[in-house]
Amino acid sequence: MFKKKEYSLVKAGQSQANDMLALTTRLQQSADQDLENKRTGSPLKQQGPAAENLSQAEILLKDLFMDVSKAKKLQHPQGNEIERE
Repeated sequence: MFKKKEYSLVKAGQSQANDMLALTTRLQQSADQDLENKRTGSPLKQQGPAAENLSQAEILLKDLFMDVSKAKKLQHPQGNEIERE
């Protein structure tokens, strides 16, 4: 009634090989660009925004830990669960 589909290992192998080739090509291009930027002394493009995001994340984490500590100190019924999460 239904035809059984056969899985071709050759096709899967070729697909994986093509994916791997594309990945290694992209990695090599990125490495070449990084090397060229280092040679020319170009500044990192995303350093400023990344530093700002990390700073904001650090503030949020500090506030989160302080809130968890406060919940435990005030003996919140779910204080232990809040701490685990």
